[in-house]
Amino acid sequence: MSCRPMSLEELVNHFVAAKRSLNTQTVLWGANDQVNQARLLLEEASVLTARVESVGNTIEYHVESLKAIRHGMRCIEDIVQSNFQVCFYQNSQTEHRN
Repeated sequence: MSCRPMSLEELVNHFVAAKRSLNTQTVLWGANDQVNQARLLLEEASVLTARVESVGNTIEYHVESLKAIRHGMRCIEDIVQSNFQVCFYQNSQTEHRN
C-alpha cells in the first residue's frame, strides 16, 4: 500500500466534507434537543389538561350542589310564605270576631 501525500485540493475537499459533517451533526443535535423539549412540553400539557378537567368537574359538581340548595331554599320560602299567609289570615279572622 502506497502512502502518497494528499494534494492541496484533496486536503481542502476533505476538510470541507468534515466541516459539513460537523455542521450536520450540530444541526441533528439541535433537532434532537428540540424534539426532547417538545416531548417534555407535551407531557406537561397532558398533565395540566388532566388537572384542568378535574377542576372543571369539581366546579360543575359544586355548581349543581348550589343549584340544588337554591331550589331547596325557594321551596322552603314558598312553604313559609304560605304558612305566614294562613297564619295572617287566621289572625285577622280572629281579630274581626272580637
